[in-house]
Amino acid sequence: MTTSKYLFVTSFVICCLWIATVQAQDSYTENFDNRQPDVTINGVDFWSVTQGTDNSAIVQSDLTISGSGKALRLVGASPAVDVGRSATYGNLSPTWIRFSVRPAYSAQDPSAPTSGIGAVCFGYNGKVMAADSSSWVDTGMDYSIDQWYDVAMNLNFETHRYDLYVTSSASPEVQFAPVKSNLRFIDPSINSLSRLNFSGSYATGLSDDVYLDDLSVTYIDRLQITTSPQK
Repeated sequence: MTTSKYLFVTSFVICCLWIATVQAQDSYTENFDNRQPDVTINGVDFWSVTQGTDNSAIVQSDLTISGSGKALRLVGASPAVDVGRSATYGNLSPTWIRFSVRPAYSAQDPSAPTSGIGAVCFGYNGKVMAADSSSWVDTGMDYSIDQWYDVAMNLNFETHRYDLYVTSSASPEVQFAPVKSNLRFIDPSINSLSRLNFSGSYATGLSDDVYLDDLSVTYIDRLQITTSPQK
């Protein structure tokens, strides 16, 4: 049986530490391909490891969705690794946060987060869960470990609600539809995005390394043609 001191399989918590007055900064993207392999992300481009050692969050080559390039590896450990990036991302609605994740084993689900905006958890029982206010709710989606998934969160700072999208990277859904909609912010007083946070996992004797890739923060909901077609 596996044991876990820190309970996330892998989670994504958007912790807003500052209330920004600006609307938005430029879009942020990171695929780790320009980072040095086998080097910690701690201290690079505003990334920091807040729990665990520096070498528990390292850039690794060739373990990605495509099989080439680089991804960020969160080494399985107890207590589990916490890593994040602080910046003034702004408060436009919608704000889209996207990333790809390869989840791993853990023994139990974490307690629901009490701070931040939203969270997604790949649970120990193979279920994808989302934070709705201060509670976990089952999205109805199952997942498998050591496979890549694309995750997107659509934040609305006017309603303090968000939608969650999760799909297999190998066979994405034809219809882009959320697995859970109208989720309440964990802390409804937060009015801007200022930190992206990721947590790893821990399991004795089982695969417990989590991988992250293709992270972005963008503000475009959709493109729409407003003029007549031209020849």
